[in-house]
Amino acid sequence: MTYKALITTLTPVHIGNGVKYKHKVEFFSDNKYVYIIDPEKILALIGQQGIESWVKAINDGVAIKEFLKNRQFDIEKIIVKKCPLANQIKKDKELHEQIYNPLLGPYIPGSSIKGAIKTAILDFLTDNSTNLQNIELNDIRLEEENENGNIKIEWKDEIIDKKLFGQDANHKSTRFIKVGDAYFINTKTKIYFTQALNAEGNADNGKWKFNGSISNLYETIPENSKALFQFSIDQNLFKLNEKYESVKWTNIETRFLTDNLVHIINNATKSALEKELKYFESYSDIVSNDKGKEKYLTYLQKIREEFDKLSDNEFIIRVGANSGYNFMTLRWMDKLDFFQPTRSNPYYLELRKAIQKNRNRKNYSAEYIWPRTRKITTTGIPFGFIKISPINSDEEYLQIKKQLETKANDLQQIHIEKLNNTTDVSIHFKTEVVPQAYKGKIEQGIKVPAVVIKPGKPNIVKLLIENNEITISLNGYASELPEHKYIYVKITEFSKGQIRRVNFLSEVKE
Repeated sequence: MTYKALITTLTPVHIGNGVKYKHKVEFFSDNKYVYIIDPEKILALIGQQGIESWVKAINDGVAIKEFLKNRQFDIEKIIVKKCPLANQIKKDKELHEQIYNPLLGPYIPGSSIKGAIKTAILDFLTDNSTNLQNIELNDIRLEEENENGNIKIEWKDEIIDKKLFGQDANHKSTRFIKVGDAYFINTKTKIYFTQALNAEGNADNGKWKFNGSISNLYETIPENSKALFQFSIDQNLFKLNEKYESVKWTNIETRFLTDNLVHIINNATKSALEKELKYFESYSDIVSNDKGKEKYLTYLQKIREEFDKLSDNEFIIRVGANSGYNFMTLRWMDKLDFFQPTRSNPYYLELRKAIQKNRNRKNYSAEYIWPRTRKITTTGIPFGFIKISPINSDEEYLQIKKQLETKANDLQQIHIEKLNNTTDVSIHFKTEVVPQAYKGKIEQGIKVPAVVIKPGKPNIVKLLIENNEITISLNGYASELPEHKYIYVKITEFSKGQIRRVNFLSEVKE
Protein backbone atom coordinates (compact mmCIF):
# COMPACT_ATOMS: atom_id res chain seq x y z
CA MET A 1 0.00 0.00 0.00
CA THR A 2 1.56 3.28 -1.13
CA TYR A 3 0.11 6.68 -0.49
CA LYS A 4 0.84 9.86 -2.29
CA ALA A 5 -0.42 12.08 0.47
CA LEU A 6 -1.07 15.67 1.49
CA ILE A 7 -0.12 17.00 4.91
CA THR A 8 -2.14 19.87 6.36
CA THR A 9 -0.90 21.43 9.60
CA LEU A 10 -3.82 21.91 11.99
CA THR A 11 -1.62 23.84 14.44
CA PRO A 12 1.95 25.23 14.14
CA VAL A 13 4.69 22.60 13.85
CA HIS A 14 8.29 23.04 14.99
CA ILE A 15 11.01 20.54 14.15
CA GLY A 16 14.30 22.02 15.31
CA ASN A 17 17.65 21.84 13.56
CA GLY A 18 19.62 22.55 16.75
CA VAL A 19 20.34 26.20 15.89
CA LYS A 20 19.35 28.81 18.48
CA TYR A 21 19.58 32.60 18.26
CA LYS A 22 19.90 35.05 21.15
CA HIS A 23 17.32 37.85 21.28
CA LYS A 24 18.66 41.39 20.73
CA VAL A 25 22.11 39.96 19.89
CA GLU A 26 21.58 37.61 16.94
CA PHE A 27 18.04 38.66 16.08
CA PHE A 28 15.66 41.51 16.79
CA SER A 29 11.98 42.17 16.26
CA ASP A 30 9.29 44.78 15.80
CA ASN A 31 5.53 44.38 16.12
CA LYS A 32 5.26 42.38 12.90
CA TYR A 33 8.51 40.58 12.11
CA VAL A 34 11.57 38.85 13.51
CA TYR A 35 14.88 39.64 11.77
CA ILE A 36 17.80 37.19 12.02
CA ILE A 37 21.06 38.98 11.28
CA ASP A 38 24.02 37.81 9.22
CA PRO A 39 27.22 38.71 11.15
CA GLU A 40 29.40 38.44 8.04
CA LYS A 41 27.27 40.98 6.17
CA ILE A 42 27.46 43.40 9.10
CA LEU A 43 31.24 43.00 9.36
CA ALA A 44 31.57 43.74 5.66
CA LEU A 45 29.72 47.02 6.18
CA ILE A 46 31.29 48.24 9.45
CA GLY A 47 34.81 47.14 8.58
CA GLN A 48 37.66 46.26 10.92
CA GLN A 49 37.37 49.52 12.83
CA GLY A 50 33.73 48.88 13.64
CA ILE A 51 34.33 45.48 15.24
CA GLU A 52 35.48 47.04 18.51
CA SER A 53 32.31 49.15 18.67
CA TRP A 54 30.15 46.11 17.98
CA VAL A 55 31.87 44.01 20.67
CA LYS A 56 31.50 46.88 23.14
CA ALA A 57 27.81 47.25 22.26
CA ILE A 58 27.24 43.54 22.96
CA ASN A 59 29.14 43.69 26.26
CA ASP A 60 27.22 46.81 27.30
CA GLY A 61 23.89 45.20 26.52
CA VAL A 62 23.08 47.50 23.60
CA ALA A 63 20.40 45.82 21.48
CA ILE A 64 21.54 44.91 17.96
CA LYS A 65 18.56 46.85 16.59
CA GLU A 66 19.88 50.08 18.13
CA PHE A 67 23.44 49.33 17.03
CA LEU A 68 22.30 48.91 13.43
CA LYS A 69 19.77 51.73 13.47
CA ASN A 70 22.39 54.33 14.23
CA ARG A 71 24.37 53.20 11.19
CA GLN A 72 21.41 53.57 8.83
CA PHE A 73 21.86 50.13 7.25
CA ASP A 74 19.22 48.68 4.96
CA ILE A 75 17.79 45.73 6.90
CA GLU A 76 17.46 43.52 3.82
CA LYS A 77 21.21 43.77 3.26
CA ILE A 78 22.25 42.49 6.69
CA ILE A 79 19.75 39.75 7.56
CA VAL A 80 19.61 36.01 6.90
CA LYS A 81 15.83 35.89 7.02
CA LYS A 82 12.75 37.81 8.04
CA CYS A 83 9.81 35.92 9.56
CA PRO A 84 6.32 37.12 10.49
CA LEU A 85 5.73 37.31 14.23
CA ALA A 86 2.53 35.56 15.31
CA ASN A 87 2.21 36.91 18.86
CA GLN A 88 3.91 39.38 21.16
CA ILE A 89 7.38 38.63 22.57
CA LYS A 90 7.13 39.10 26.32
CA LYS A 91 10.68 38.23 27.38
CA ASP A 92 14.18 38.08 25.91
CA LYS A 93 14.34 34.41 24.99
CA GLU A 94 16.20 32.19 22.52
CA LEU A 95 14.77 31.59 19.08
CA HIS A 96 14.77 27.93 17.98
CA GLU A 97 15.18 27.61 14.23
CA GLN A 98 12.99 25.32 12.12
CA ILE A 99 14.73 22.64 10.09
CA TYR A 100 14.70 23.55 6.41
CA ASN A 101 16.21 22.72 3.05
CA PRO A 102 17.81 25.69 1.24
CA LEU A 103 16.17 24.66 -2.03
CA LEU A 104 12.85 23.16 -0.92
CA GLY A 105 12.05 25.18 2.19
CA PRO A 106 10.98 24.16 5.71
CA TYR A 107 10.01 20.55 6.15
CA ILE A 108 8.82 17.83 8.48
CA PRO A 109 11.27 14.90 8.32
CA GLY A 110 9.75 11.52 7.60
CA SER A 111 11.54 10.23 10.72
CA SER A 112 9.49 12.60 12.91
CA ILE A 113 6.23 11.35 11.42
CA LYS A 114 7.32 7.71 11.62
CA GLY A 115 8.36 8.14 15.26
CA ALA A 116 4.90 9.44 16.14
CA ILE A 117 3.29 6.56 14.19
CA LYS A 118 5.46 4.04 16.04
CA THR A 119 4.32 5.47 19.39
CA ALA A 120 0.69 5.04 18.28
CA ILE A 121 1.44 1.43 17.36
CA LEU A 122 3.10 0.89 20.73
CA ASP A 123 -0.02 2.21 22.43
CA PHE A 124 -2.09 -0.22 20.35
CA LEU A 125 0.14 -3.22 21.11
CA THR A 126 0.17 -2.56 24.86
CA ASP A 127 -3.61 -2.83 24.87
CA ASN A 128 -2.94 -6.57 24.47
CA SER A 129 -2.63 -8.36 27.81
CA THR A 130 -0.13 -10.90 26.43
CA ASN A 131 2.26 -8.14 25.40
CA LEU A 132 1.92 -6.49 28.80
CA GLN A 133 2.68 -9.74 30.61
CA ASN A 134 5.86 -10.15 28.58
CA ILE A 135 7.20 -6.76 29.74
CA GLU A 136 9.09 -6.78 33.04
CA LEU A 137 10.35 -3.97 35.23
CA ASN A 138 13.97 -4.73 34.29
CA ASP A 139 13.06 -4.22 30.63
CA ILE A 140 12.55 -0.53 31.23
CA ARG A 141 14.37 0.20 34.52
CA LEU A 142 18.07 -0.48 34.02
CA GLU A 143 20.55 -0.56 36.88
CA GLU A 144 24.16 0.14 35.99
CA GLU A 145 27.15 0.19 38.33
CA ASN A 146 29.68 2.96 37.69
CA GLU A 147 33.43 2.96 38.36
CA ASN A 148 32.90 4.00 41.99
CA GLY A 149 30.56 1.10 42.67
CA ASN A 150 27.49 3.33 42.80
CA ILE A 151 24.26 2.15 41.18
CA LYS A 152 22.87 4.39 38.46
CA ILE A 153 19.23 4.00 37.41
CA GLU A 154 18.27 4.64 33.79
CA TRP A 155 14.85 4.39 32.15
CA LYS A 156 14.95 3.16 28.54
CA ASP A 157 12.58 1.34 26.18
CA GLU A 158 15.20 -0.39 24.00
CA ILE A 159 14.50 -3.88 25.39
CA ILE A 160 10.74 -3.42 25.07
CA ASP A 161 11.23 -2.19 21.50
CA LYS A 162 13.13 -5.38 20.67
CA LYS A 163 10.52 -7.59 22.33
CA LEU A 164 7.63 -6.04 20.42
CA PHE A 165 9.12 -4.98 17.09
CA GLY A 166 12.18 -7.23 16.51
CA GLN A 167 15.75 -7.76 17.67
CA ASP A 168 17.68 -6.06 14.87
CA ALA A 169 17.31 -3.64 11.96
CA ASN A 170 16.69 -6.43 9.44
CA HIS A 171 13.91 -7.95 11.53
CA LYS A 172 12.02 -4.90 12.72
CA SER A 173 8.34 -4.94 11.80
CA THR A 174 8.37 -1.12 11.64
CA ARG A 175 10.92 -1.19 8.81
CA PHE A 176 8.08 -1.87 6.39
CA ILE A 177 6.53 1.50 7.19
CA LYS A 178 8.22 4.02 4.91
CA VAL A 179 7.64 7.74 5.33
CA GLY A 180 9.13 10.44 3.13
CA ASP A 181 10.06 14.01 4.09
CA ALA A 182 7.32 16.63 3.62
CA TYR A 183 8.64 19.86 2.07
CA PHE A 184 6.48 22.96 2.45
CA ILE A 185 7.62 24.75 -0.68
CA ASN A 186 4.71 27.18 -0.54
CA THR A 187 5.19 28.24 3.06
CA LYS A 188 6.76 31.16 4.86
CA THR A 189 7.68 30.21 8.41
CA LYS A 190 6.19 32.09 11.35
CA ILE A 191 7.58 32.83 14.81
CA TYR A 192 5.57 31.98 17.93
CA PHE A 193 6.31 33.01 21.51
CA THR A 194 5.45 30.22 23.94
CA GLN A 195 4.99 29.96 27.68
CA ALA A 196 4.28 27.06 30.00
CA LEU A 197 0.71 26.69 31.19
CA ASN A 198 1.38 25.27 34.65
CA ALA A 199 -0.72 23.66 37.33
CA GLU A 200 0.47 24.98 40.66
CA GLY A 201 -0.53 23.27 43.88
CA ASN A 202 -3.13 20.53 44.13
CA ALA A 203 -6.66 20.04 42.91
CA ASP A 204 -8.27 21.55 45.98
CA ASN A 205 -6.24 24.74 46.17
CA GLY A 206 -4.26 25.05 42.96
CA LYS A 207 -4.57 27.09 39.80
CA TRP A 208 -3.58 27.05 36.14
CA LYS A 209 -1.53 29.99 34.95
CA PHE A 210 1.26 30.88 32.55
CA ASN A 211 4.78 30.56 33.94
CA GLY A 212 6.68 33.40 32.28
CA SER A 213 10.09 31.96 33.20
CA ILE A 214 9.44 28.87 31.05
CA SER A 215 9.18 30.51 27.66
CA ASN A 216 10.84 30.43 24.25
CA LEU A 217 10.52 31.49 20.64
CA TYR A 218 10.00 28.92 17.90
CA GLU A 219 10.20 29.26 14.15
CA THR A 220 7.36 27.09 12.84
CA ILE A 221 5.53 25.80 9.85
CA PRO A 222 2.28 27.69 10.58
CA GLU A 223 -1.18 26.19 10.82
CA ASN A 224 -3.06 25.42 7.60
CA SER A 225 0.16 24.92 5.62
CA LYS A 226 0.22 22.13 3.05
CA ALA A 227 2.85 19.79 1.62
CA LEU A 228 3.02 16.65 -0.51
CA PHE A 229 4.90 13.52 0.54
CA GLN A 230 4.91 9.74 0.20
CA PHE A 231 3.85 7.22 2.81
CA SER A 232 3.75 3.47 2.31
CA ILE A 233 3.40 0.10 4.02
CA ASP A 234 5.48 -2.36 2.04
CA GLN A 235 3.26 -5.41 2.52
CA ASN A 236 4.84 -7.29 -0.40
CA LEU A 237 8.30 -7.07 1.15
CA PHE A 238 6.89 -8.13 4.51
CA LYS A 239 5.19 -11.19 2.97
CA LEU A 240 8.45 -12.24 1.33
CA ASN A 241 10.31 -11.92 4.64
CA GLU A 242 7.59 -13.86 6.41
CA LYS A 243 7.68 -16.59 3.77
CA TYR A 244 11.44 -17.19 3.74
CA GLU A 245 12.25 -16.41 7.41
CA SER A 246 9.03 -17.39 9.14
CA VAL A 247 10.77 -18.48 12.37
CA LYS A 248 12.26 -15.05 12.94
CA TRP A 249 8.89 -13.34 12.57
CA THR A 250 6.90 -15.69 14.80
CA ASN A 251 7.17 -13.67 18.03
CA ILE A 252 7.21 -10.21 16.47
CA GLU A 253 4.09 -8.04 16.37
CA THR A 254 3.02 -7.46 12.77
CA ARG A 255 -0.75 -7.03 13.04
CA PHE A 256 -0.54 -3.31 12.31
CA LEU A 257 0.93 -4.10 8.87
CA THR A 258 -2.18 -5.95 7.79
CA ASP A 259 -4.81 -4.37 10.04
CA ASN A 260 -5.97 -0.83 9.49
CA LEU A 261 -2.96 1.27 10.53
CA VAL A 262 -4.89 4.50 9.87
CA HIS A 263 -7.54 3.32 12.34
CA ILE A 264 -4.84 2.55 14.93
CA ILE A 265 -3.28 6.01 14.56
CA ASN A 266 -6.60 7.86 14.75
CA ASN A 267 -7.67 5.89 17.81
CA ALA A 268 -4.42 6.73 19.58
CA THR A 269 -4.50 10.46 18.79
CA LYS A 270 -8.21 10.83 19.50
CA SER A 271 -7.89 8.92 22.76
CA ALA A 272 -5.03 11.18 23.89
CA LEU A 273 -7.08 14.27 23.00
CA GLU A 274 -10.09 13.03 24.90
CA LYS A 275 -7.95 12.15 27.92
CA GLU A 276 -6.49 15.65 27.84
CA LEU A 277 -9.93 17.28 27.71
CA LYS A 278 -11.21 15.00 30.48
CA TYR A 279 -8.08 15.69 32.52
CA PHE A 280 -8.77 19.43 32.54
CA GLU A 281 -12.45 18.82 33.17
CA SER A 282 -11.60 16.78 36.27
CA TYR A 283 -9.70 19.77 37.63
CA SER A 284 -12.37 22.28 36.63
CA ASP A 285 -12.42 23.62 40.19
CA ILE A 286 -8.92 24.95 39.69
CA VAL A 287 -9.38 28.66 39.15
CA SER A 288 -7.26 30.23 36.43
CA ASN A 289 -6.13 33.84 36.58
CA ASP A 290 -5.26 33.64 32.92
CA LYS A 291 -7.38 32.80 29.89
CA GLY A 292 -4.64 30.54 28.55
CA LYS A 293 -6.32 27.37 29.83
CA GLU A 294 -9.68 28.19 28.26
CA LYS A 295 -8.10 29.06 24.91
CA TYR A 296 -6.03 25.87 24.99
CA LEU A 297 -9.12 23.74 25.62
CA THR A 298 -10.98 25.52 22.81
CA TYR A 299 -8.21 24.55 20.36
CA LEU A 300 -8.18 20.95 21.57
CA GLN A 301 -11.94 20.74 21.13
CA LYS A 302 -11.65 22.06 17.56
CA ILE A 303 -9.06 19.39 16.76
CA ARG A 304 -11.28 16.74 18.35
CA GLU A 305 -14.08 17.83 16.00
CA GLU A 306 -11.77 17.32 13.01
CA PHE A 307 -11.95 13.54 13.55
CA ASP A 308 -15.65 13.61 12.69
CA LYS A 309 -14.80 15.16 9.31
CA LEU A 310 -12.13 12.66 8.23
CA SER A 311 -12.66 10.67 5.07
CA ASP A 312 -11.38 7.15 4.44
CA ASN A 313 -7.67 6.67 5.13
CA GLU A 314 -7.18 10.18 6.51
CA PHE A 315 -5.56 10.40 9.93
CA ILE A 316 -4.45 12.99 12.50
CA ILE A 317 -1.26 12.69 14.50
CA ARG A 318 0.93 14.96 16.61
CA VAL A 319 4.61 15.57 15.79
CA GLY A 320 7.53 17.77 16.77
CA ALA A 321 8.44 20.03 19.66
CA ASN A 322 6.10 21.01 22.52
CA SER A 323 3.94 17.93 22.01
CA GLY A 324 3.96 17.26 25.72
CA TYR A 325 4.46 14.09 27.76
CA ASN A 326 0.93 12.76 27.21
CA PHE A 327 1.14 12.89 23.41
CA MET A 328 4.81 11.96 23.07
CA THR A 329 4.31 8.73 25.04
CA LEU A 330 0.51 8.31 24.80
CA ARG A 331 0.90 7.10 28.41
CA TRP A 332 1.42 3.48 27.34
CA MET A 333 3.56 2.92 30.48
CA ASP A 334 0.50 3.46 32.67
CA LYS A 335 -0.82 0.08 31.50
CA LEU A 336 2.14 -1.89 32.87
CA ASP A 337 1.30 -4.16 35.82
CA PHE A 338 4.34 -3.19 37.87
CA PHE A 339 3.31 0.50 37.78
CA GLN A 340 -0.11 -0.10 39.38
CA PRO A 341 -1.54 1.81 41.19
CA THR A 342 0.22 4.44 39.11
CA ARG A 343 0.27 7.57 41.29
CA SER A 344 1.48 5.88 44.47
CA ASN A 345 3.79 3.26 42.97
CA PRO A 346 7.42 3.95 44.01
CA TYR A 347 8.82 2.87 40.64
CA TYR A 348 6.46 5.14 38.76
CA LEU A 349 7.32 8.02 41.06
CA GLU A 350 10.99 7.31 40.36
CA LEU A 351 10.31 7.43 36.60
CA ARG A 352 8.32 10.63 37.00
CA LYS A 353 11.16 12.27 38.93
CA ALA A 354 13.60 11.28 36.17
CA ILE A 355 11.31 12.85 33.55
CA GLN A 356 10.76 16.04 35.55
CA LYS A 357 14.44 16.80 36.00
CA ASN A 358 15.28 20.45 36.55
CA ARG A 359 18.18 22.55 37.74
CA ASN A 360 16.99 22.61 41.35
CA ARG A 361 16.31 18.84 41.34
CA LYS A 362 12.88 19.51 42.76
CA ASN A 363 10.82 16.41 43.53
CA TYR A 364 7.25 16.84 42.27
CA SER A 365 6.02 13.43 43.46
CA ALA A 366 3.93 14.99 46.25
CA GLU A 367 1.97 16.98 43.67
CA TYR A 368 -1.18 15.15 42.63
CA ILE A 369 -1.51 16.83 39.23
CA TRP A 370 0.64 15.12 36.59
CA PRO A 371 1.79 16.11 34.07
CA ARG A 372 1.62 19.69 35.27
CA THR A 373 2.97 21.64 32.26
CA ARG A 374 1.71 22.39 28.75
CA LYS A 375 3.94 24.43 26.43
CA ILE A 376 1.63 26.49 24.24
CA THR A 377 1.54 29.94 22.65
CA THR A 378 0.34 32.82 24.81
CA THR A 379 -2.81 32.78 22.67
CA GLY A 380 -3.51 29.18 23.69
CA ILE A 381 -2.42 27.34 20.53
CA PRO A 382 -0.95 23.83 21.00
CA PHE A 383 1.84 22.69 18.68
CA GLY A 384 2.26 19.76 16.33
CA PHE A 385 -1.13 18.51 15.08
CA ILE A 386 -1.14 17.47 11.42
CA LYS A 387 -3.71 15.81 9.17
CA ILE A 388 -2.57 13.37 6.49
CA SER A 389 -4.86 12.80 3.49
CA PRO A 390 -4.22 10.18 0.79
CA ILE A 391 -4.30 11.30 -2.83
CA ASN A 392 -6.30 8.83 -4.87
CA SER A 393 -5.00 9.44 -8.39
CA ASP A 394 -2.02 10.79 -10.30
CA GLU A 395 -4.30 13.44 -11.79
CA GLU A 396 -5.28 14.70 -8.34
CA TYR A 397 -1.63 14.61 -7.23
CA LEU A 398 -0.48 16.71 -10.20
CA GLN A 399 -3.32 19.17 -9.67
CA ILE A 400 -2.40 19.73 -6.00
CA LYS A 401 1.29 19.90 -6.89
CA LYS A 402 0.57 22.62 -9.45
CA GLN A 403 -1.51 24.60 -6.95
CA LEU A 404 1.25 24.48 -4.33
CA GLU A 405 3.96 25.44 -6.82
CA THR A 406 1.85 28.32 -8.14
CA LYS A 407 1.35 29.61 -4.61
CA ALA A 408 5.09 29.29 -3.97
CA ASN A 409 5.87 31.34 -7.09
CA ASP A 410 3.33 33.97 -6.03
CA LEU A 411 4.97 34.27 -2.61
CA GLN A 412 8.38 34.62 -4.21
CA GLN A 413 7.09 37.36 -6.52
CA ILE A 414 5.54 39.23 -3.59
CA HIS A 415 8.88 39.04 -1.79
CA ILE A 416 10.73 40.45 -4.81
CA GLU A 417 8.21 43.27 -5.17
CA LYS A 418 8.65 44.18 -1.50
CA LEU A 419 12.42 44.35 -1.90
CA ASN A 420 12.00 46.71 -4.83
CA ASN A 421 9.35 48.84 -3.13
CA THR A 422 11.13 51.61 -1.23
CA THR A 423 7.85 52.76 0.32
CA ASP A 424 7.58 49.52 2.31
CA VAL A 425 8.83 50.91 5.62
CA SER A 426 8.45 47.54 7.35
CA ILE A 427 11.67 46.29 5.76
CA HIS A 428 13.81 49.39 6.31
CA PHE A 429 14.97 51.27 9.35
CA LYS A 430 13.82 54.83 9.55
CA THR A 431 16.64 56.97 8.17
CA GLU A 432 18.08 59.29 10.79
CA VAL A 433 18.44 62.95 9.81
CA VAL A 434 22.04 64.21 9.65
CA PRO A 435 22.10 67.88 10.74
CA GLN A 436 24.07 70.54 8.93
CA ALA A 437 27.21 71.81 10.67
CA TYR A 438 26.78 75.09 12.61
CA LYS A 439 28.21 78.07 10.68
CA GLY A 440 27.44 81.03 12.96
CA LYS A 441 29.23 82.83 15.76
CA ILE A 442 30.30 80.66 18.70
CA GLU A 443 29.16 82.01 22.07
CA GLN A 444 27.67 80.83 25.35
CA GLY A 445 24.02 79.77 25.19
CA ILE A 446 23.82 78.84 21.52
CA LYS A 447 22.48 75.56 20.14
CA VAL A 448 24.79 73.40 17.98
CA PRO A 449 24.53 69.88 16.49
CA ALA A 450 26.73 67.02 17.73
CA VAL A 451 27.27 63.30 17.20
CA VAL A 452 28.04 60.67 19.85
CA ILE A 453 31.45 59.14 19.19
CA LYS A 454 31.90 57.21 22.43
CA PRO A 455 28.90 56.06 24.50
CA GLY A 456 29.42 56.11 28.25
CA LYS A 457 28.87 57.98 31.47
CA PRO A 458 29.51 60.65 30.39
CA ASN A 459 28.97 60.28 26.64
CA ILE A 460 31.69 61.77 24.45
CA VAL A 461 30.41 63.87 21.55
CA LYS A 462 31.89 65.68 18.61
CA LEU A 463 30.41 69.13 18.02
CA LEU A 464 29.51 69.74 14.39
CA ILE A 465 30.82 73.26 13.87
CA GLU A 466 32.13 74.33 10.49
CA ASN A 467 35.95 74.39 10.38
CA ASN A 468 36.12 73.77 14.14
CA GLU A 469 34.87 70.31 15.17
CA ILE A 470 35.45 69.77 18.90
CA THR A 471 35.36 66.60 21.02
CA ILE A 472 33.96 67.06 24.53
CA SER A 473 32.08 65.32 27.36
CA LEU A 474 28.29 65.67 27.36
CA ASN A 475 26.55 66.93 30.50
CA GLY A 476 22.90 66.76 31.44
CA TYR A 477 22.27 63.22 30.14
CA ALA A 478 22.65 60.37 32.67
CA SER A 479 22.28 57.35 30.37
CA GLU A 480 24.46 56.10 27.55
CA LEU A 481 23.53 57.28 24.08
CA PRO A 482 24.07 55.01 21.06
CA GLU A 483 27.24 55.56 19.09
CA HIS A 484 26.70 57.73 15.97
CA LYS A 485 23.54 59.21 17.47
CA TYR A 486 22.90 62.81 16.32
CA ILE A 487 21.77 65.31 18.97
CA TYR A 488 21.61 69.04 19.71
CA VAL A 489 23.58 70.51 22.60
CA LYS A 490 23.70 73.86 24.30
CA ILE A 491 27.02 75.57 24.99
CA THR A 492 26.78 76.33 28.71
CA GLU A 493 30.35 77.47 29.31
CA PHE A 494 32.48 79.43 26.82
CA SER A 495 35.55 81.40 27.90
CA LYS A 496 38.80 82.60 26.42
CA GLY A 497 37.71 81.42 22.99
CA GLN A 498 37.14 77.83 24.08
CA ILE A 499 34.02 75.71 24.57
CA ARG A 500 34.44 74.23 28.05
CA ARG A 501 31.00 72.69 28.76
CA VAL A 502 27.97 71.54 26.77
CA ASN A 503 24.62 70.18 27.95
CA PHE A 504 22.22 67.82 26.18
CA LEU A 505 19.37 69.74 24.57
CA SER A 506 17.37 67.37 22.31
CA GLU A 507 17.53 64.57 19.75
CA VAL A 508 17.70 65.48 16.08
CA LYS A 509 14.28 65.00 14.50
CA GLU A 510 12.94 65.27 10.99
